[in-house]
Amino acid sequence: DVTIDYFAPIPMATQVKGKVNFNHKRVDVIITSGKSGDLLLKNGHVIFSGLDDKNQNVDVELEIDGPLETVAKIAYREPFRFIDSTGFNSSVITGNSNLKMKLKFLLEEVINLDKIKVSVEALLKDVYVSKLALDLDLTNADLVLNLDNENMSIRGSGLLAGVKTDIELFENFISGKSYRRKYSIKSVVDENSWREKLKLDFPPFNKTYTRGLIGVDLLILVNEDGLGELKAQLDLKDTVITLPRMGWYKPEKVPAIASIIGVFSENKFKSIPKVAYKGGGLTLDAKVSFKKNGDLDQAIVSRLQFGQTDVQAIIAPHSKARDDGWNIHVSGKQLDLIDWLDSDDMPSDKLKGDPVTLSLNIDAIQLYPNKRLPDVNGVIAYDGFVWDQIRLKSGRGENKILDVSLVPKNGKRYLYISAKDAGLI
Repeated sequence: DVTIDYFAPIPMATQVKGKVNFNHKRVDVIITSGKSGDLLLKNGHVIFSGLDDKNQNVDVELEIDGPLETVAKIAYREPFRFIDSTGFNSSVITGNSNLKMKLKFLLEEVINLDKIKVSVEALLKDVYVSKLALDLDLTNADLVLNLDNENMSIRGSGLLAGVKTDIELFENFISGKSYRRKYSIKSVVDENSWREKLKLDFPPFNKTYTRGLIGVDLLILVNEDGLGELKAQLDLKDTVITLPRMGWYKPEKVPAIASIIGVFSENKFKSIPKVAYKGGGLTLDAKVSFKKNGDLDQAIVSRLQFGQTDVQAIIAPHSKARDDGWNIHVSGKQLDLIDWLDSDDMPSDKLKGDPVTLSLNIDAIQLYPNKRLPDVNGVIAYDGFVWDQIRLKSGRGENKILDVSLVPKNGKRYLYISAKDAGLI
């Protein structure tokens, strides 16, 4: 029953069983079992060498079982500070661990990390880490950890935000690298939980447009200043995607893919410079900007093509804070509004949708089958239940051929149409 105090950050080894070999040059402690706090020492050795020299060296090699929380706390302390460098709080890391650890250092009164050679291989079971990536919790994870003085890698699978996920993490401990931290995440997710966690509550990510399962292949890079880049490849085959009142719908089992590049800081998006989608007969290219507080500023759609529609758009929240809904400016070659206008009046028990103010500057609009209006400008307003305002003109100056207005008054709506050619109506 031997006690060994070989390195201050690690609890003393107690109840040690094994044997000791020594001479005037070195002491070899061979461990067959023991304890270190609530950690179980399975086997290993501690060698003190250079006893006949000015400097003495310590060589530690141990296999340890025990609570991951204890291991994390040791990794948090001086001189290691491994956990501290990742930004995690060791009090929210739990699980079970089996690790093989090697330490080599010069025996001095004060020891810092750059004088210790560290190597750790560990199997981690039933792991919980709070706010591992993008403010998402990792639970029920089985992981493999490899760590040395230069970097740390973790690979395995678990539940991220409650969804089964394959995950890889890589942490650089040496400054000057192209990134400090890297996450690779692969999963099939329910869009509801991820929309809430990532705060993607705006078009085209909110529930009005997408629902169902999404295949996610996500790469996240974070630099030393905490600025991160997110790159996502999405498999949307099992996702239902809808453009309400626009006559386009992608059902499940229809192949579709999307790619997203986002820039974030402190778990808030700063910008999304790329959103690209293709599938179900629709092609979309867009980018998104955000305000300093993380709220949406605007989404710019540089390309939206499906059916008879070929346009660009700018989407932004209504400018008044008290108003819900969206301002959408649409321009381009052609816009198909047949389904949109057909969806005017809703049943009285229909839940209110998002109000929309739609401003138009279109070369041609299709209002009815085989009926197109050229050179259309104006504004259409939808209050969440019905179209309540319309101000549209087709043609300009002497070439103006149609003027349409819908005006609310005394609880009713009055439609006024002026046209050079009644056949256009």
